[in-house]
Amino acid sequence: MTAAGGGGAAGGSAESGDVQVAAGGGAGGAILIESLQVTIAGALAVNGGGGGGAASLGEDGQLGANGAQGGNGAGAGVGGNGGAGTTINGLAGGNAGAISATADAGSAVPAGGGGGGTGTIRFETATGAVTFSNAVVSPALTTSYVSQGTLSP
Repeated sequence: MTAAGGGGAAGGSAESGDVQVAAGGGAGGAILIESLQVTIAGALAVNGGGGGGAASLGEDGQLGANGAQGGNGAGAGVGGNGGAGTTINGLAGGNAGAISATADAGSAVPAGGGGGGTGTIRFETATGAVTFSNAVVSPALTTSYVSQGTLSP
């Protein structure tokens, strides 16, 4: 099961004098699992998507503990990686820096979009315990973005 954020869009064409920018990656979703007993024996992830680069899309959120890659870009215009594992927040996209009013917009390097952050996972069981058997859970179980609780009657 996965609920991962989408990748950011690549930068579009810009009007004369404008600098194009890329979109940020989508945030991971949310998973709620309620059952008397729960055993996770596979991958469960709500990872953020990679930010768009100046020249290409970012990856969709990945099923696993690795963040989605940001899109490629010229110079500093790369997209930031999506959040995953213990890295909750997506990474910032490459900053093109300040563009002077007299700069040739055609030679400016557009900035990349930031990566999306992770979502949350919640388990509700009769005892409040969950069994993990060779499981990959992202965000990591050690973060506050994965929680467990007891079912209410």
